[in-house]
Amino acid sequence: MKLKKKWWFLVVAVPIIVLCVNAGFWQLERGSQKQQLMLRLTEGSEIIVNASDYVSANVNQSTYRVNIPVVRRDNKIIYLDNRIQARIAGYDILVQYLLEKTDLAVWVNLGWVPAGSRRSVLPNVDVPSKFDLRGLLVKTPESFRMTEMQEEKFDSFIRVQALSSAIDRLVFAENGLKTSAISPMPRLGPENHYGYSIQWFLLAIILTGLTVYVVRREFT
Repeated sequence: MKLKKKWWFLVVAVPIIVLCVNAGFWQLERGSQKQQLMLRLTEGSEIIVNASDYVSANVNQSTYRVNIPVVRRDNKIIYLDNRIQARIAGYDILVQYLLEKTDLAVWVNLGWVPAGSRRSVLPNVDVPSKFDLRGLLVKTPESFRMTEMQEEKFDSFIRVQALSSAIDRLVFAENGLKTSAISPMPRLGPENHYGYSIQWFLLAIILTGLTVYVVRREFT
């Protein structure tokens, strides 16, 4: 019976050690993938400088840098609610523009503004009517669609909790408002995955040390 207990320990411990090591390497791989994704989201893979570039952009597979003149389409402003920056609740401001000298419309996330003290009053926003748009074109983040729209109208201004599926792509402007909106990023950055990998490797080392101790004590 004593011999069986020894072998049972090895049968259980060794597979767990292997699993911990594999999990550590998997987290390292995920961290590397997230690092590449964040680099792509930050820098964009190609540059859009005209309408044809914008039309041909495939936001499902890539992100794009935008540097193109735009003109405001109408007076409509969308206030996307519950956007947090530095622990302060506010709004992302979305406005539709036309690429200059075309009828091609593009939704632009101009930036972020803090919410006022009263829900019944939306903060004033100085929206540019015409400017050279610089920013990042991406597929509309899923986090912008996680709840019902719950549209509330204030004249030509609209407050929503989420965006319509019709807005399938957005430009996150870098030169719109004083405070830029937070670009879409993975919820877990690469540093989280690297931290998890260290934890898994440490657990594997501890279990390996314990296994060696038990083997030396019980089998010698």
